[in-house]
Amino acid sequence: MQILRTMSAAALVLSLTACAADTKPPVAAAPDKFVNLVPAYTTFWDETRGLDTTQRVAAFREKFDPLFPGFYSTERVKPPQTVAQQDQRIAQSFETFPSIRTRFETIGAGFGAMLDSAEASFAATFPTSA
Repeated sequence: MQILRTMSAAALVLSLTACAADTKPPVAAAPDKFVNLVPAYTTFWDETRGLDTTQRVAAFREKFDPLFPGFYSTERVKPPQTVAQQDQRIAQSFETFPSIRTRFETIGAGFGAMLDSAEASFAATFPTSA
């Protein structure tokens, strides 16, 4: 019985210590920042046309992984992919890009306006959430 009381008292002290240690007010998260990578991709595609596929995929990862951390990770795609499968998808994007480039650039140029419109619509619909 004494052991049970001692353990209960220890648990209470640890709980109170943990609560007391986290008395700082919560910090508001920084607002998300929109970054349009369309121009970076088109420039990259143009500048790396002469590289073989393996070199081009490596250059792509070197450039874009830091710009959009986690986006090209193997876990982001469901079901998860291997690095080789992800690299194959990146390589495939180089092959298909010429056929979609004009539309890609047109849509990319409008991202900012689309986001502004969506934010205004959200704020009008949910004024207390914005």
